[in-house]
Amino acid sequence: MNKPYSITYFSHTANTVTFQYTCPDNPAEQWEWWALYKGSVPEYKDLEKYLTWGWICPEKKGCKSSGTKTVDVVNLTIGETYSLALFKWRWEVVGFEGFTVETPFNLRRQVLWLSGVCDSLLSQDIETDAGISEQLQQKIQTKLNQVFANSQLKELVGQWDMLWGPIIYQSQISQQHKCDHLMYVVQKPNTTQCIITIAGKSSDYRWFSENFEDWATCLKSLSMNQGSIPKDIDDIYIYKGASIGLNILMNQMTYEGQTLLSWLQSYTEKSPQKEMEIIVTGHEHGGVLSASLALALVELQQQWNHQGNAKVFALSTGGVTAGNRKFAERYHEKLEIPSLKKLPKEPLQTQLKELPSQLQAKYYSYEPSQPKEEQFPELKIPRYNPQSYPFGVCFSGGGTRSLSASIGQMRALKELGLLDNAVGAISGVSGGSWFSVMASYAPEDIDDSTLLGPVIPPNQLTPENTKAMDEFFMGLPVTKMTGKKALPLLEDDEKLDKSEGRSIHYVYSQLLNSLLLKKFNLDKPKFFSLDENSVKQITDRNPGLSSDDFYTMRSNRPYLYVGTCLVYQEDDFLQYLNRHLGNPLVLKRFEYNPLYVGMPQNYQGDKLHDCQVGGGFLETFAFGSLEPNTSNNAEENT
Repeated sequence: MNKPYSITYFSHTANTVTFQYTCPDNPAEQWEWWALYKGSVPEYKDLEKYLTWGWICPEKKGCKSSGTKTVDVVNLTIGETYSLALFKWRWEVVGFEGFTVETPFNLRRQVLWLSGVCDSLLSQDIETDAGISEQLQQKIQTKLNQVFANSQLKELVGQWDMLWGPIIYQSQISQQHKCDHLMYVVQKPNTTQCIITIAGKSSDYRWFSENFEDWATCLKSLSMNQGSIPKDIDDIYIYKGASIGLNILMNQMTYEGQTLLSWLQSYTEKSPQKEMEIIVTGHEHGGVLSASLALALVELQQQWNHQGNAKVFALSTGGVTAGNRKFAERYHEKLEIPSLKKLPKEPLQTQLKELPSQLQAKYYSYEPSQPKEEQFPELKIPRYNPQSYPFGVCFSGGGTRSLSASIGQMRALKELGLLDNAVGAISGVSGGSWFSVMASYAPEDIDDSTLLGPVIPPNQLTPENTKAMDEFFMGLPVTKMTGKKALPLLEDDEKLDKSEGRSIHYVYSQLLNSLLLKKFNLDKPKFFSLDENSVKQITDRNPGLSSDDFYTMRSNRPYLYVGTCLVYQEDDFLQYLNRHLGNPLVLKRFEYNPLYVGMPQNYQGDKLHDCQVGGGFLETFAFGSLEPNTSNNAEENT
C-alpha cells in the first residue's frame, strides 16, 4: 500500500529549514518538489511566488521512502509566518504546513536574559571620574544600545526596544562614583508586552537588618496622590531594607520627569482596549526588589491602571523573601501562581529543544538499580576502585579548627602509608573542604612534606619549630584568619573595598580566596577537573576551551567530594514535626567533585516551589551554564 503524500515542518535556524516528507513508495513516473512561501500557500495563479524551492530528489526520479531534508533559505524574519508546500509533477499541491519563526529562547528565557543584562551592567562597575549621574547614565545607555543592536543576540531573543530609562540611582551615603540601582523598561515590537528590569546593590540599605515595616505603611509611601490601598493586608510585613529600595525605585528614580507609576499610567491609557502584560524581573538584590515591586504594582493597580487592562507578572531569581511568612503567602497568591502560568517552568525536555547549547557537557541520571560504576564515573578509574582502595576519609566542618585538625590527620595518613595505598576517597564540608581542596589541587611542585608540614612528635613541639614552617605549609593561613589580621586584607584589596557595596557573601568568599587559595595559585577564574585525560575530553568537545582553563588534581590523591549544602523539602507538616516534635528533617546533600556536580536523590518541590530538585549530575565545568541537549545514553548526554 502506497504511503500518502505529506510534508511536515521540523525546525529552523536563521538560514535553514528542516522538514520531513513522505512520498509514495515507487512513483518513478512522477517528480516531487517542495517550495517555501511567506504567509500561507497562495492560490493556484500565484504559486510561482515562492521564496525558494528544490527537488525532493535532485536526480528527479522520485523518492521511494520518507525522509528528512535541511535546505538553505533566505533570512527568515522572527515573528513571520511561512508555509512549506509539497508538489507532485508541476503545480499539484499534495501537502503543506505552516510555521511561525520564533526565537530559540522562549519568553521565560528572554526575560531571564534581560535580567542578566541589567545585572551585568551594574556588576561591571561602570564609573566616571566625577561620578556625575548623567555621565553614568549615558555610559549605560551606550552599552545597552550596543547589546540590543547585536545581530547574534537578536537571533536568540528577538528585538527589544527601550520604552523608559535607563535610569540610575546613586546613594549619597556611599559617596562613590558608581551606580547603586539600575532600572529600565523594554518592549517587544508590535506587542503590548513590556519588561521592567531591575538591578540593585545592598551596602547602604541594611539588607541584613531584622527591622520590619508593615506592608500598609510601605504602600502608603508608594501611592500616587495618597490613593487608597487594600484593606486585607493585616500582619503583612516587609523588610525595612526592601521598603527603602522600593521607595527609591518608585519615588526617587525618574526618567524625563516621570516616576515609574506615572509612566505606567500614561502607557496603559494609550491603549485602553488592549490587554497589556507587564513582567518585572531582577536577580539577587534586584530579585528582592523586583518581587516586591511587582506585588506593589498589583496592590496599587487601581491608581495607575483604573481601566484594568494590564496584567502584572514576576520572574525574580536569586533573592531572599522580602518579608515575613504572610508577605510570602500574599506574593504566592497574587503573583507566583499567575506568573508560573504565564512563564511556565517547563519540563526539561521541552526547554532543551529550544535552547542552543553553549557548552557540550555530559550529565548522569541517577538510577539506584544501575551498577554504581555506571552512575559514578570515577569508579571506573583504577586509583578510585573501592576494591583496591577500600577506605574513605571525611573531614568535618569547623572553620580554622577543622582546617588545622585536617592537616594533622592527613599528615598522619601520609606518614603511615595509608593515604597513597588504602584511601580511595576524601570528603569535606566547610573548613574541612577548605583543607581538602587545597590538599587536592595545590601545584605538583610543592611536595607533601612541605604542604602538610613535617612530622614532629608532641614532646618535641616548641614555639620555635612551629614558627619555622615553610611558606607553602597549609597551616600558615590559619594564623592570619583572625578578625584583627583579616580586616587589613579587606581594606587593602581593591576588590574587597567596602565602598563597592558588595554583599557579605561576596566579601567572605573573597577573603577565603585571598587567605587560602591565592598562595597556591588557585585564585584564578578557572574550571576544576580531574586530570589531563578528563580535560582533553572536555576541550575536544568544546574547542573554545583549552587546558589552561582548568585546574587538575595532584597525582595519586584520593578522589575528592565536597559537600556544599543540605537541601530539604519544606512544607507545613515537616515544619510542624521539626519545630514541635523534635523530629529531624530529611536532608539531602548537594556536592561538587572533580568530574560532576549534583545530588543523586530528588524530591518534588513544596506548595510554594513547584519544581523538581536533584536526581542526577552534570560535569563540574558546565555547572551554571545553559541546560544540555538530550541523548538516550546517559553516559553520552550532552
